[in-house]
Amino acid sequence: MVVQHSEDEVRVKPTAVGPIALNTPPRFVLGHKHLPFETVWVEFPNIATKMKEIGASPNKGPDGSDLYTVPVLCDPNTGALVTDSWVIAEYLDKTYPEKPIFPHNSNGLINAFYAAFSGLLQPAFKFILLRVSQILN
Repeated sequence: MVVQHSEDEVRVKPTAVGPIALNTPPRFVLGHKHLPFETVWVEFPNIATKMKEIGASPNKGPDGSDLYTVPVLCDPNTGALVTDSWVIAEYLDKTYPEKPIFPHNSNGLINAFYAAFSGLLQPAFKFILLRVSQILN
């Protein structure tokens, strides 16, 4: 996902890959904070090209290779380019604190739960992403 934000609006340009859930959390945060946004989808095989084009940093794959992932958030108000759903949520909460998503400084507890939950789902994601890559484009 790529998000562009101006003083009057936030433009979210999510890119889609695999399950739609990969792009949903940042959109929920933007909706919760009442930040207007626009969604732009990118085809699976074009993700790396598009992410390089906008200057997004790659993550590291299991073998250490560069791996471009979605969503990505681009905030023109600050110039920030943020990848990963969790990091995007933290960024939006810190940058636009008017309507927090982490109540009563619960970020640490939520982060611990998220890490544990993500770890449990990792084997399923490998299967899902493998199958999705076989189906898409």
